[in-house]
Amino acid sequence: SGELLGVTVRDISSRSNEVFIARRPDNPNDPRPRQPLTKTMDRLLEMNEPLANLTHKYIVGARRSIKGARRHDFVFVASKSGAPLSYQALAKSLATLRNTHPDLFLGLTAHVLRHSWNEDFSDMADEANMDPEREKKLRSRLMGWSETSGTAATYNRRHIRRKANDALRSIQQKVTKKKQDGDKDNGQ
Repeated sequence: SGELLGVTVRDISSRSNEVFIARRPDNPNDPRPRQPLTKTMDRLLEMNEPLANLTHKYIVGARRSIKGARRHDFVFVASKSGAPLSYQALAKSLATLRNTHPDLFLGLTAHVLRHSWNEDFSDMADEANMDPEREKKLRSRLMGWSETSGTAATYNRRHIRRKANDALRSIQQKVTKKKQDGDKDNGQ
């Protein structure tokens, strides 16, 4: 959430469809009492065309029309005051999504988004038959972690545990189905 709340309009390039994730500790231009923190390294990330278009549309449309939003450069703003969105406001927005659409957003939090992204990345790496070391390097780069931090390995272990449990359930299902089929054949 700190990375998201810290993005400025100048961090987004609509020409190259990129967003710059920057560390700005003690930012003098940030009026929030609790400034969002980017705990990871600075990095430039690509956005696909639809995401870049939606972001641009928000900045030049919805954001620009909110009174007070022009007083600062932060992308995400409070809908009434135009002040930079706070951690608390982001959490409240996600809670509203959870409560309004529990079928789609059950359990949604900013932290869950990070975990979901990492699970999706693991699935993509599996589909591509990616070498585990390359997966670790790419994950670390995209998430802004040092290659030696070990954080990527944590997500890899979670993914391996999830895949192992999927395999275990599949085997158990086969065994119990055979048992049920055998009971039916024996008249039980």
